[in-house]
Amino acid sequence: MKYINGRFYLEPISAHIDVTNKCNLKCIYCFYYEDPYVQLPDRDPSKDEILDWMEQLAEIGVKFLTFSGGEAFMRPDFLEILSSETSENFWKVILTNGILLDEQTVEELENVPKLLELRVSLDGFDANKKVRGVDAKVIIQNIDLIGKMTDLAVHINTMITTENLHELEKMYEWIEQHEAISGWAIDLPIVRGRYISAMNALRPSWSEMAPVLKRLILRYIDERPPFKLAIFSIFRESLLYPNKIKDRIYSFDLESHPCSYLPSVTIRTDGSVTLCPSLPFSIGNIRERPLRDILESPDPGSERVLRIRIRDIKKCSNCRYVKICGAGCRANAFLETGKLIEVDSITCKMMEFFESEILPHLPRKSRELIGEYLT
Repeated sequence: MKYINGRFYLEPISAHIDVTNKCNLKCIYCFYYEDPYVQLPDRDPSKDEILDWMEQLAEIGVKFLTFSGGEAFMRPDFLEILSSETSENFWKVILTNGILLDEQTVEELENVPKLLELRVSLDGFDANKKVRGVDAKVIIQNIDLIGKMTDLAVHINTMITTENLHELEKMYEWIEQHEAISGWAIDLPIVRGRYISAMNALRPSWSEMAPVLKRLILRYIDERPPFKLAIFSIFRESLLYPNKIKDRIYSFDLESHPCSYLPSVTIRTDGSVTLCPSLPFSIGNIRERPLRDILESPDPGSERVLRIRIRDIKKCSNCRYVKICGAGCRANAFLETGKLIEVDSITCKMMEFFESEILPHLPRKSRELIGEYLT
């Protein structure tokens, strides 16, 4: 992000497009539906609109594009969008619940140019039906189908809840045995939408989560399995390889914007443009003016998001973790406190946990490099 002649100018290299509001599940933690911050439009964008948005993204230099929804495969023309000439401008990722990945769809996906991976949501074995409404066997069967028919990479996305916390170690063992699965990301649901009313029952306490996460991470460090593991903001497989740390770890200073998503931009089904999928603040609407104009001169009021600097978050500016965590996630802070310029308490707990429980087990060179960022 630049500030030139009194104007902000964002330079995203990646983007996220929601191609539909339709979904074939009703996950009880979903932030997309029943959300007090966002009113979903009555209709989805047309194919021509989406292709136009993609053209505009290509024109400003975006190289990586993620498609989501709703459930992206609910669009009858989604595969046409993926196989379009415009689509060839981007390396692509698809977020999906995996239900509609039948043989014909998988066969067509193999021919999609520059498709990096499918990120499939799976929240455990018994737990998946409880929180997502579909038996895990359906999803696992389709993942196996992808592995048999193609060389496409599959990445598993898991949201931690009280229902699946006890299944995470079994999931680790299952993922370890599947060559088609290239990665596993574990996170907490965003406190928006349906999760607002479900959170008290679904969110484990930190004291319940921490021992499970520690066992997973230490096992991963010890075994070095072939899949990549990402857990919240506390662990990435790149931490095990000192030559990758300088490139992969975010190094913030007090004049940095406290958001690692700034090289990205999100376009919602109503055309609204946001900085990330989780933060409910629009900087403009691509249906009303070109994307380049929005990025050069965001809508009035956007400054409260764009002008934030880490030094503005007083409780974080002198913290020893600030160069690594960048004062945490602004969406978490806002949804927890109602303020953008406030502490993200979730990240605070995670950083303390990382330093005391994980850092000592990393390779010596990794410890030394990370130690340089602790102030």
